[in-house]
Amino acid sequence: MTFTTIDDPVEWVRGHPEMYFRTGKPVDLELAQWVWSDAVLSGCGDVLIHHAGSVWVIAASANWLIEKTRSAADLFVHVVPLAAGGPNSMRSEILLNAFCTEVVAVVGPTPAFAKGAGLVRTELDALMQRSGLVAAIGFRL
Repeated sequence: MTFTTIDDPVEWVRGHPEMYFRTGKPVDLELAQWVWSDAVLSGCGDVLIHHAGSVWVIAASANWLIEKTRSAADLFVHVVPLAAGGPNSMRSEILLNAFCTEVVAVVGPTPAFAKGAGLVRTELDALMQRSGLVAAIGFRL
């Protein structure tokens, strides 16, 4: 068996959308499902999905953007396993970074990751102020 070293995980993921989406192309609803599933599998009891126009926000009552060996920002640039999802599962954050034009993640009031931030940040901030939830990821394709 030959192994290939992946120098840029985000570029590699971007080059293989057929591995992550049923149609082989990025779909915002599927991305929202990935993020929701990560939060639920990570133990969050209350997970909210908010959709307004092209912006999606997934927010939870607990911080699921925690990984023992990585910062929250690292989750967006590396393929990271999600143990609760099974032996071949991975976290979704890298998919958002690879395929979305805007992504913002916050834990409380603190930004954990941002790629672009126009419409997404506005919608995410408004939802967090209304809901009182702990962590959120907002994105748009």
